[in-house]
Amino acid sequence: MKIFLNIEIGEHDTPRLEALLSALSGGKAVVTTTGTLEPREAGDNSGPAGTETAAKTETKPVAKKSAGKKGRGISDNPDDRKEDDAATQAQDADDEKAETEAGVSEEKLTVEDLRAAMGDYVKNFGMPATQEDGPKIFSSALGNPPEGDEFWKASIVAAAGDEAIAKAVTAWRAAAASEVRFGV
Repeated sequence: MKIFLNIEIGEHDTPRLEALLSALSGGKAVVTTTGTLEPREAGDNSGPAGTETAAKTETKPVAKKSAGKKGRGISDNPDDRKEDDAATQAQDADDEKAETEAGVSEEKLTVEDLRAAMGDYVKNFGMPATQEDGPKIFSSALGNPPEGDEFWKASIVAAAGDEAIAKAVTAWRAAAASEVRFGV
């Protein structure tokens, strides 16, 4: 069965129309758009606005939702999104603060992240300050360096593992973001 609709919509309405057509067709709808719409003057009810332009034709299949799975209520359309209530927002903020303080990160941090954070500290406070403060920053996050090493450096942190990298990156990022030098 083929159904042809001629609907005048704004650009921001296209995702909603695609979702509606997808739901009606079981995910097999094809949306073809033709033309460019131009705004009407206030009070102009003379008919459709815009001009048809064949060069602006686009055809695309509408994505099908997984059958049998209930959505989480998440929408790509900003008009459909709902803000969390105050209690949920407060809990989210508390959770993020606790994770930051514990050095927990959702991303897997690398030695390159550590070097970038150290570079940010250099940019903010200069190389002499970084050379003086660096051992203190590392020690605050990781404790004393392994036996046989006088001080921490990126290669030793990498050898200590992902948790050590995450803690060091978190410490260096915090130090670089501060308005004053570490430990001063």
